[in-house]
Amino acid sequence: MSSADHLNRLLNAAAKGDVSAFEEFVRLTKSQVYGYVIGFAPKSQVEDVVQDTYMRLWKSRTSYDFRKSARTFLFTIAYRSCTDSLRSASREAKSLDAFKLQINRTIGSITLEESTLDLSTLPKEQRDIVLLVTVAGFSYAETAEIVGVKVQTVKSRLHEARKRLIEQSRTTSSLDSLHKLA
Repeated sequence: MSSADHLNRLLNAAAKGDVSAFEEFVRLTKSQVYGYVIGFAPKSQVEDVVQDTYMRLWKSRTSYDFRKSARTFLFTIAYRSCTDSLRSASREAKSLDAFKLQINRTIGSITLEESTLDLSTLPKEQRDIVLLVTVAGFSYAETAEIVGVKVQTVKSRLHEARKRLIEQSRTTSSLDSLHKLA
């Protein structure tokens, strides 16, 4: 049984009231959700957003469509929790602190090693896509479902974000490990 099938079965059991299945689901997914939220929500709110995500999941578990991925369902909720958290923080502070994301992976055809990108310079719509595709590892189709847009919109936003990040890297001395485009 694949891990995706296992997660689907656990969430199905949780929807029927099986608390231990829900606890196992949380145990298996919490590090992924935490990793996603830490790149999205204000640092001071990460724990609250993760907790809010699982509270929302518990409350909405009976509306889960078992023909779809439990992981996508979970990250749709995490995305909404993060968005709500950002709205709340911006109302309180009127501006969000810039955050840095440590990346040691390939983004498109650009290889970044031990680099720091300031994702706060991206428009929210592009930042969301970068985090979901690059950090959380979702496919374009899964990302489109989570954000509620078409797959082509995901591709377009990711392309624009990559262009902005390339330009940022050219003007930022902290990205001296940037390799030439393929």
